[in-house]
Amino acid sequence: MRMRRTIPVPERYQNILILSVYV
Repeated sequence: MRMRRTIPVPERYQNILILSVYV
């Protein structure tokens, strides 16, 4: 699941997103 298409998402944001999806 990669959300990097046109909006450069920082690693911190990606981590939060991954954690949110995991929880």
